[in-house]
Amino acid sequence: MKIHEDTPIEIINRVDPGRSAFLRAWCVWQAGNSEDTLVIWDLDYQSWVEVLVDQCMFNADMQLLKFSFIRDGRILTGYVFCCTQWLCAIQAMLESDERRVQFEIITKEDYETKLEQAVP
Repeated sequence: MKIHEDTPIEIINRVDPGRSAFLRAWCVWQAGNSEDTLVIWDLDYQSWVEVLVDQCMFNADMQLLKFSFIRDGRILTGYVFCCTQWLCAIQAMLESDERRVQFEIITKEDYETKLEQAVP
């Protein structure tokens, strides 16, 4: 699957809303690539991490990157812990009913609280 350079990517920072970000896919393009579309697997994860840290003040020790999308009328939610999960999340969101790429920064505490509620 390919992604167009103008595809919007939104990062909603639930921890510090003033540190949210809105960018285009070309912001995480591989250096030197001048194509207007790119295979998703060729996006630059290091550039992504830099945006998260520099613009959103993301702290991997205390925060998580969450994504959700609607497929077949159901809301599916996941979390990004590595490059492969990030790429899979982007592809899943582009193939979803909404066809948008949106991530949320949440605290690990919020994540752990939801896990505790899910376990009987």
